[in-house]
Amino acid sequence: MDISALKKDRLEVWVQFTPDVRLKLRYIPRDELQRLAKAATVVELDPKSRQKVETFDGLKSDVLLCQAAVVDYTGLEMDGQPFPCTPENIELLASKWTGFASFVARVCIDLEEMQRSDLEAVEKN
Repeated sequence: MDISALKKDRLEVWVQFTPDVRLKLRYIPRDELQRLAKAATVVELDPKSRQKVETFDGLKSDVLLCQAAVVDYTGLEMDGQPFPCTPENIELLASKWTGFASFVARVCIDLEEMQRSDLEAVEKN
């Protein structure tokens, strides 16, 4: 497997999400994934034990990861109108559509799948 893509600052590829919807995703390296997980973790003080307690917010993690990974998309509509790719709309998709968040989370960290999608796009053109 060729891993030279890891040397790039950004690896972005179009991937097929549904038959009608394509997503342009950015590869999220391990160090960035850890930063996002930390940003989705809340630290509070337990009043009884007076110890710090960390709580991971899975929904916040999904939203942050999708906002970091989704660069663009095509094929989405709301009420018959194109649904533009904005941070707010990505947040809506990530927080309300489990399949969207799960797909993005799986693909954006899978270098091999992203390279395969990139190669398929090149071969089509």
